[in-house]
Amino acid sequence: MKKITFLMTLLLMWSINSNAQYVNEDFESGTFPPAGWIDEAGTTDSGAPDFFTENGDVWGENITRSNSPSTSAFFDDFGGDQYHDRWLISPAFDLSTAVGPELIYFDNVNFATFAATQEVLWSEDYTGSGDPALATWNLLNGATGAEDTWVENGPYPIPSTGTAVYVAFSYQGEFAAEWYVDDVLVRDALTCTPAVGSVTLVEDCPSLEYSIDVTVTDLGDSTTVTVTNDGGEPDVDVTSVPTTVTLGPYASGTTVNVSLLHESDPACDVNLGATVDACPLPPPANDDLANAQPIDCTTTALTGSTANATLDEDDAPDGFTADMDAPNVWFSYDSATEGAADVTVSLCGSTYDTSFLVYTGTSGALTIVAGNDDNAAACGVGSVQSEGTFTANGTDTYLIAVEGWDPGSTGDFTMTISCVASCSPVQMNQDCASATALAVDGIPTTQDNTCATVNAATTSCELFSTIADVWFTFVAPASGEVNIVTALGTATAAHAAVYEGTCGALTEIACSTAVTGGGSLTALTPGNTYYIQLWNNGSEEGTMDITLSDASLSLSTFENENAFTYFPNPVKNELSLRAQSNIQNVSVFNMLGQEVLRAAPNTLESNLDMNGLSQGAYFVQVTINNVTETVRILKQ
Repeated sequence: MKKITFLMTLLLMWSINSNAQYVNEDFESGTFPPAGWIDEAGTTDSGAPDFFTENGDVWGENITRSNSPSTSAFFDDFGGDQYHDRWLISPAFDLSTAVGPELIYFDNVNFATFAATQEVLWSEDYTGSGDPALATWNLLNGATGAEDTWVENGPYPIPSTGTAVYVAFSYQGEFAAEWYVDDVLVRDALTCTPAVGSVTLVEDCPSLEYSIDVTVTDLGDSTTVTVTNDGGEPDVDVTSVPTTVTLGPYASGTTVNVSLLHESDPACDVNLGATVDACPLPPPANDDLANAQPIDCTTTALTGSTANATLDEDDAPDGFTADMDAPNVWFSYDSATEGAADVTVSLCGSTYDTSFLVYTGTSGALTIVAGNDDNAAACGVGSVQSEGTFTANGTDTYLIAVEGWDPGSTGDFTMTISCVASCSPVQMNQDCASATALAVDGIPTTQDNTCATVNAATTSCELFSTIADVWFTFVAPASGEVNIVTALGTATAAHAAVYEGTCGALTEIACSTAVTGGGSLTALTPGNTYYIQLWNNGSEEGTMDITLSDASLSLSTFENENAFTYFPNPVKNELSLRAQSNIQNVSVFNMLGQEVLRAAPNTLESNLDMNGLSQGAYFVQVTINNVTETVRILKQ
């Protein structure tokens, strides 16, 4: 065990008693300034905001001061070269019937040696608004507080019987210091004397517990002082000094408040403050792969935390938009027991930015199977939680690491495992080597990626989503021009990328994240084989159509069969469309494959307003008699 002594600020613990209180502000309300308080500029205030402070040229509420026991008021004078004259003024209070009224407050100063003016004053003729310098103020304390130490100031007598008295904290300076103020109390003078004591923390980290030694060095005017706590230990009476009382043990991480109670007057009770140990909490039981926690298809809303976890297997492969770089915990799924199935891992509802990775293999020789970083489609718009599916083969044990998206992402998670029979038939053309050949003939081909599994790789235009893809090849026609048109069936998205080269050495030449649409490839090498990757994000699978046509032939064929014309091209304002059969649908796509205009005229003639489009090339997709073709338009 180790013993650590803390210098505890003796805070008087005020309760309802015969000593009237006129101001009692601890700045804990969450609103600043608190009700009735005034933050006012003085005569010499420049009014310019600071560069490096969260409140600028005003008093604010501190929530970050490392040695602050709670929130407090503060003025930050760092940043800029303007002169600051700022007043924090209490609500008006009535001292007409007060008995020896006095002020007590605590303060703490950062860069005290540079502090200019930090004064505490009272006034009977301040009006409650406007320049404080127009009122008469009486000095209570003009000394600068201690550096980085909370100190009790007072009591300072307030010799007033006024009915509207104010207390003010006046800061003046230029790029000088920070002043923190807390626990402001105006009360009638005490008629008792409080005890004096301190606490010493005694840690026993191996046992995950600690004790508190309470030493009473002065009984004040009490014969008996009671040492009490809110941690469940019995009260102890002290009748002689010095006396040390040991309280505990308490469980690590438990905050305990200790007080010294006056035997007759609660106004002289002393709060020795909050004590908690600094022992590190133990890591979770499944912190390492070797201790992976078993889960199965019945695992529902399993809760856990990575807050005290370490990073294990940091050399394991990354993929599926996730990487092994954050504190993690491990789970194991035995498919030999559970059977072959499509297994969904969901971390939706977790409290932090999660990710997960699924492996087979052993420590130091893991093979990545699946994973996910963010899945807003499954967990909700804007969500940074994870969900994804992998196919268990009925033989292997799968090892699942739950982690965060980066080393600083830890917290509480909720995990649900759901299993369904493996999708059938298994997707065949899910990589470059097994790509399905498509003809460039203008005939739609229906594809179904319902049984596609998520790919570890991503595309250049979709770096942060999972990829459930299918692959195709085509041979470039003599014209070197190919139109690609996709249409949705039961799938809710069909993104596309096009590559040249050979499997294992592909070069991407086009990529689009448009939900569906079309695009035109030009300057292809006639007779060369090209690859198309059609994908969605793992929760949008289903049927979709893909049509490849020779761009050099499609327009003339379409015009002959449907007597279709369009003009002008280039177009400045409106594109006119004419046909001998009703024009059913018109869609306009930019060069990224994004749909920017849509119309369903169902007339022989239609004027398409293109005024709102930027200059450049567009593809106009026209459907007549259920036949769809694409023409290229230049917008001026």
